[in-house]
Amino acid sequence: MRHVLHSIQRCMLEYLGLETMEPFVAYAAPRVDATMRAEYLRQLEARVLAVAGDPQWQARLHAFAGLAAENRRPVEENAWAARR
Repeated sequence: MRHVLHSIQRCMLEYLGLETMEPFVAYAAPRVDATMRAEYLRQLEARVLAVAGDPQWQARLHAFAGLAAENRRPVEENAWAARR
């Protein structure tokens, strides 16, 4: 499955600067019974909570928060965009 999703993950999402997780694949999710579906959901929940609780990921997220705030500043009147 990694090879199938490689072009989407690497060539689209990471190229745009997004940080991606390893793909989570739930095989035959529409056709499994409720117990297996609940297990898939439990596994996905555990992965997401593990990433959200990772201190390194949180540090990167906080670093980007400052950059995002900087990008929301209004453009000055004498900026190149205003001279058109």
